[in-house]
Amino acid sequence: IIDCEGTANTRAVSFSVTRGEDSNTIYEGITIRNGNTIDGGGGIRVDGANPTIRDCVISDCQAGYRGGGIYYLNANDVRLVNCTLDGNSSAYGAGAFFESSPRA
Repeated sequence: IIDCEGTANTRAVSFSVTRGEDSNTIYEGITIRNGNTIDGGGGIRVDGANPTIRDCVISDCQAGYRGGGIYYLNANDVRLVNCTLDGNSSAYGAGAFFESSPRA
């Protein structure tokens, strides 16, 4: 369990293609809660990467603008499998928000 405790500007996980995270990256069986960011992805932010996120729980996270639970930006192959998104909040996409992600 990753508990961000609702602390301002605290996100649990970020995936980015610039760090080499690609379709071989697997994030599995983790609970994330109480993430809190101004920008996208209170719990998880995916920027250009294509990880598999499987059997995870993302709950009670918030983002001021997009994707309270998860924010996908430029993700070409979204793999969100058997996950629970619960109690997240955001102006747009409380559970998840997909921006410039053509296969979402």
